[in-house]
Amino acid sequence: MVLGLFGFFIGRASQQIHDRALKLDILNREVAEQKASFAQRFTALDRSIKNFHII
Repeated sequence: MVLGLFGFFIGRASQQIHDRALKLDILNREVAEQKASFAQRFTALDRSIKNFHII
């Protein structure tokens, strides 16, 4: 009975850790996508400013 109870708590803690890791993975992907988007915008803006200075 005691081993079953400890197994339940250990299993629940393990599942919570797994769920948190999954959420963090999703968050990291979103941050990487935003970073790429901002880098593209920055590059386009930089090109536009350089073209404006040439004019």
